[in-house]
Amino acid sequence: MGFPVDIIHCAPTLIENMYQYISENGKDFTPLSSLKVVQPGGAELSSHIIRALVANNVNVKTTYGSTEIGPPFRTIPHTRDNSKCYSFRNLYPDNQKLKMEEVGDGLYECIVYKGFELAAELWDGKPDNEPYRTNDLFIQDPPGSGFYVLQGRRDDMLVLTNGENTSAGALQLDIQSSSKIIRRTLALGHSRPCVALLVEVNDEYDPEDKDVKQKVWETVKQVNARYPGHSRIIRSLIHLLPRGTKLPVTPKGNVKRKEAEKLFAEDIARLYSNISEEQLPDEAGNSEESLKEYIRNAFAKLADISPENVQNWTTLYDLGIDSRLAISLRLSLSKRKEIGRISLGTIFENPSINSLLALVQEREQVALMESRSQMINQMIFSLTAKVSAWPSRLLNQQCDCSGMETILLTGASGSLGTALLQSLSASPRISKIYAMVRGHDRENKLRRSIVSRGLDGNEILGSGKIEVLDYSMQDPLLGLDVGEYAKLAKNVTIVIHSAWKMNFNQGVEYFEDDCIAGKCLLINRFTSTQSLLLIIQIGTMFLLRLVHAGRPKTFAFTSSISTCLATSTSCVIPESPIGASPSVALSTGYAQSKYIIERLTLFAASHLHIPIRLLRVGQLCGNTRTGHWNPDEMWPIMFATCAKLGAVPDFPGKMVDWIPVDVAGESILEILTHLQHQTSGVDGGDLGYTVHNVVNPHRVPWSDVVAMLQSCEIAGKGKNLDVVSMAEWVESLNRAADESMSADELPGLRLLGLFRDMVASATKNNNKGKGKITNTSMYESMEENIVFETARSQEISTALSACEGYRAEWLDASIRKWKEDGFIQK
Repeated sequence: MGFPVDIIHCAPTLIENMYQYISENGKDFTPLSSLKVVQPGGAELSSHIIRALVANNVNVKTTYGSTEIGPPFRTIPHTRDNSKCYSFRNLYPDNQKLKMEEVGDGLYECIVYKGFELAAELWDGKPDNEPYRTNDLFIQDPPGSGFYVLQGRRDDMLVLTNGENTSAGALQLDIQSSSKIIRRTLALGHSRPCVALLVEVNDEYDPEDKDVKQKVWETVKQVNARYPGHSRIIRSLIHLLPRGTKLPVTPKGNVKRKEAEKLFAEDIARLYSNISEEQLPDEAGNSEESLKEYIRNAFAKLADISPENVQNWTTLYDLGIDSRLAISLRLSLSKRKEIGRISLGTIFENPSINSLLALVQEREQVALMESRSQMINQMIFSLTAKVSAWPSRLLNQQCDCSGMETILLTGASGSLGTALLQSLSASPRISKIYAMVRGHDRENKLRRSIVSRGLDGNEILGSGKIEVLDYSMQDPLLGLDVGEYAKLAKNVTIVIHSAWKMNFNQGVEYFEDDCIAGKCLLINRFTSTQSLLLIIQIGTMFLLRLVHAGRPKTFAFTSSISTCLATSTSCVIPESPIGASPSVALSTGYAQSKYIIERLTLFAASHLHIPIRLLRVGQLCGNTRTGHWNPDEMWPIMFATCAKLGAVPDFPGKMVDWIPVDVAGESILEILTHLQHQTSGVDGGDLGYTVHNVVNPHRVPWSDVVAMLQSCEIAGKGKNLDVVSMAEWVESLNRAADESMSADELPGLRLLGLFRDMVASATKNNNKGKGKITNTSMYESMEENIVFETARSQEISTALSACEGYRAEWLDASIRKWKEDGFIQK
């Protein structure tokens, strides 16, 4: 038309064709670099082509939008000096009709409300206040910057059974654009342990040819290197479609996921049922090498390191081996006659050569538990020996109770942590709170955590009391500089340790570095100022001044009722120190690690003459004011699943002592501040070490909770909620899994393995008759009547004594919040 071309806006395929042509014909990118902008649209341009074009001075930029909402986001700045094509910024930041809504795990969804000027007519027959959801998911990179990077569609996000997310769209694009052989791919893995791949090769290639298969695998390996471990694809999970077979696609060329999954259901099922050990030693069942060396070689192969670097005590976690690779390890180990069938859970609980060998040598369950108890006692002995070497306080040192309290709180961004912050910040007894939050951007991380739980971030953080500090449990100075550390050692009066690793796969020994050893350091640093000489090794005069200014501090540890739940049935758990046998704790590493600290703190209170408050926290439920109850927890997942199935499991005899998280936070505040006033001349007696069961003192039967669920119409208006056995309820879940229903549609599929274990445990206990089996799991006490005494704590805490039994209003509030957040359908 007589005008020069300044901008190209076209489908990525055309840009890829231009890039390929130029690369193969002289590599002169001037025709593209001379343009003001090369703008891909309609789909995503692969990252490696963007990098290559940018390296040749091509200005690759684009916008984000759709026919429905227009183009409200674009690359900013839109210039050559910005190499990020797909880092978008909102062009309408002040428009309240266009929002990025956080949907969890650091992901945001673009949503639009009626009245947004670029939006089409999308609200015909819908409420005006209902947002239009694009289903496009983004991350904010860097956090808090306002720059958003597209991750894919909601239905393209694969949520693996270990909770990790994989963006299928990006992975597929990277693979199919990295090879001339591959035409299209489909990444699979939602509600599966790992990612698999269907591959459609171009017509000129034979998918049965060994060279073609090898080249496809080499391409996948190269792409794997750019992705985290949980997103990588092992060779045995790649299926090349037969010649002439096509993946179903949309007019834009995107694979129709649901249609493809139905079309190739048998192939997908075969992939996951026949996961092989191609990365592991051959002849696993007949190998002449010792089992120890076989396991060592298997670990080395999976981690891609030399066997010499794998010690007998090296764990899967040390090597970065995740559940995806552990599947191959399990199948390989199962072929060894010394081991036989072994579950993933058993491997995760015994993740070293030594522990696996011990498992083989001590097959009997009782022997294993005796070994575990011995190990726990050995850990306690080792830790108390270290504490014995610390200088103790003088008996005449007294707590100055006339002033205000200064709190150090770990785990501040957790559910209980944010509730504690709300109570602490509002208390006239508290003058300062050091909120310890790990990682970068910690202030915004804490604010987001507070707001996501329905609390007022401005009110809590605007109190002027809270200072957010980064910290490390593995650093002698808690990751702080000497000045910050010395200030805390001088000013803090109460340490509340609430952070703890929530990993139920790991055994107790793998909590030592992060949680248990760190606990020793916290007790040491904040109770015996003389020990600072050994820790921070500063000048003698400064140390003397610090010791002189130092004052006794109270150490409060949030333990768990799981430390007592393996006791005999129908018993009462007093507010007194834990028993000397580790068998009273549940068999999870979480429960046993908390048990160790209960024993350790009891010794520390007596030896160091310091006040310690042991807070055994029970099952936390939703906030009474906001209704927020974390939808990732077991009970909310069970309730949401009941709504879908129209049935609720029965637990005959179960009593519910759930305590609202805000009531727990207020109760802990009252307990600590009351006892802080009483503490003087600490001598290791009642005020030296006190135990408090923070559970709801007014229990209600499970049947009452069932009646609440039925009356609130959680299953939908007019729909009944049948009461069935746990076995029947789980069987309904099994049928849903067989029908390829996703965890998004039925949340209970995320915990299907756990629910199956609950049924198996109940069956095992029934077969044994009276008495518990030795290896008690977290949920085997579901039907047992264990009562936690709270009389002492009720005398101190008005919030705890006034707490009513679990109420229908609380459940209604949580259900409303879950519906607002889309966790339960309205």
